[in-house]
Amino acid sequence: MIKRVRNLQPGQVFILKRTGERYVFIRRCHETPGGTRHVVRKIGYARESSLHHSCHVEWKGDYDAHVLAQWLGLGSDPRAVHEVELVLLSQWAEREGIRA
Repeated sequence: MIKRVRNLQPGQVFILKRTGERYVFIRRCHETPGGTRHVVRKIGYARESSLHHSCHVEWKGDYDAHVLAQWLGLGSDPRAVHEVELVLLSQWAEREGIRA
């Protein structure tokens, strides 16, 4: 199955297949007159932009802890972001079969 922008969840870091550039999926905006807007941010850049819902992407299981913390309603408090990072790290270690 081909992965597309419309299938992503907030906080997922992905690669746009056409260009090979890395992005993080921020949110969906339903308030736009033209329908749903898929808001993303290119890794290394501060400005948000949008991508078409059918763009092909590659996702390898990475998340951005800052975006994920905000999406979960924890805000941008450094302690909350750190907690999210710890959970993501433990899930990655478990997936890779690494034990502490």
